[in-house]
Amino acid sequence: MSLERVRELLSPLCPAGDDPVALLVSVDAGSAIAEPLHRMLFAADQRLFPAPRHGAGPLPETLDDLVRILRPVELPQDRLLGLLVATCTLDLAYHVPVGPWDAQQATSVLTEVMSALGPDATWWSNCDFSHAEKWDDRGLPDAVASNPLTHHTFSHAFVGSGNDIVVTILAVGED
Repeated sequence: MSLERVRELLSPLCPAGDDPVALLVSVDAGSAIAEPLHRMLFAADQRLFPAPRHGAGPLPETLDDLVRILRPVELPQDRLLGLLVATCTLDLAYHVPVGPWDAQQATSVLTEVMSALGPDATWWSNCDFSHAEKWDDRGLPDAVASNPLTHHTFSHAFVGSGNDIVVTILAVGED
């Protein structure tokens, strides 16, 4: 599957117009995992990253900071797929449906995207899922730790790399 096909598949998740957004998606050529996320964080407009409202600690400022924050996602493919589906279809704070897709549509598209990246794809995140003891039927763990990426209460990034394609998904949420 080509880079352009992956972009086409994920295009419904890309923001348009002046509506506030809580999810950004990027599909890039290459294998540098942190560069697309760095562009998202530092080239994003104020619709996604307003002035700080919280006394959050230090946030990443450089590409090297992001490389240090991102850690490999070491989960079975079905669990990873569930997390990606939940990230693209549920509000991070309240876990209510958001976005253009329902879980079934997202599962279909994201399965195809994961297939395009190939069986040897690597996935990275600012989240640590190793503390989870249970996972619900929506793909959500009962515990997750994360390193903040924005001044939002919640910010989760997933970066998949394989077959010279890098898919970056960044979601933010407020409670």
